Amino acid sequence: MDRNTPLISILMPTYNGEQYLRRTLDCLLQQTFKEWEIIAVDDNSTDNTLGILKEYAQNYPRHIRFATIPHSGSPRIPRLKAATMSNAEWICAIDSDDLVEPNYLQKLFTRAQETNADIVCPIMEYTTTNGTVFQQVPPHSFDFNRIYSGREGAMLTFCNGAGSLLSQNATLCKRGLFITALSRSPMHGEHIYQDEIDNLYLFLSATKIACCTARYTYFRNPNSVTHQSNPKVYDKLLTEIEYANICRRAFADDPTAVRKANGRFLSVFVGRRMKYLKDKTTFSTAQRREIKKMFRTAWPHLSLQADYSAKKKWLFRFGFNGFLLTTSIIHAFNKLR
Repeated sequence: MDRNTPLISILMPTYNGEQYLRRTLDCLLQQTFKEWEIIAVDDNSTDNTLGILKEYAQNYPRHIRFATIPHSGSPRIPRLKAATMSNAEWICAIDSDDLVEPNYLQKLFTRAQETNADIVCPIMEYTTTNGTVFQQVPPHSFDFNRIYSGREGAMLTFCNGAGSLLSQNATLCKRGLFITALSRSPMHGEHIYQDEIDNLYLFLSATKIACCTARYTYFRNPNSVTHQSNPKVYDKLLTEIEYANICRRAFADDPTAVRKANGRFLSVFVGRRMKYLKDKTTFSTAQRREIKKMFRTAWPHLSLQADYSAKKKWLFRFGFNGFLLTTSIIHAFNKLR
């Protein structure tokens, strides 16, 4: 490898990220590991994101470069663009509004060298904008010394119901594996949960997955699409179809794994239904029809051969309209309590 080529390329898709972008770039500039670069790809922002990227690229030409693309509406496309611009051995995808500790890249790289892993997963701290950590993945009880196969790692993304036991954000990954895995993963337009499909393919394509104690701070931004009353949030119902189908194919020889994957699907379906009932009054009639169509599309792909609460399974036993009715009754009852 050319001695001027960094070992790690940080892929940073960004769209209208000016509020937190400087904070994230300044954080990365403090890394103790020196052989890295940021490749930021602006998804045709309408704020000053591009101006900030130009400023930092001019001030730190060794570490920061950028490109801009026509608006895609999905972080996947700018992330892939950044990957194709990289010649590094390793890539690490970091969002433009999140933070990492100063020795983050060093910890990941050292662990990769120790284990010869294809992917190294960090600790991901889900944090409010005021700095309160409300969830950690993996949990404190996790065995960070264990090495997983790709299949074992993939199973850990769904064996905890709708939540993953491994962080799939800001992992250190071999660049060739990243590009190959994402080329296998079907692109679903502008679905905002496409990353979950991509990461599942990525894990299944790996030979070894390791973990380390590098800490990644994921900020829960209340202004992001995923945390607002927006019909696009229900795209998850559609990406879960593909997620479940991948699991059913990959683990066809493992009924236990399939039941766990099916349980994830049921959990997401109920969760999105209860969220919709809470947010229903914020949607127009056309938006309600759009969301209900997504529920109807996902319904035939559900399976009751699932690791899921027996008390909740009865919600699915009376057909689609029965499901709508019973969940509406539960929602109304909860509001009265």
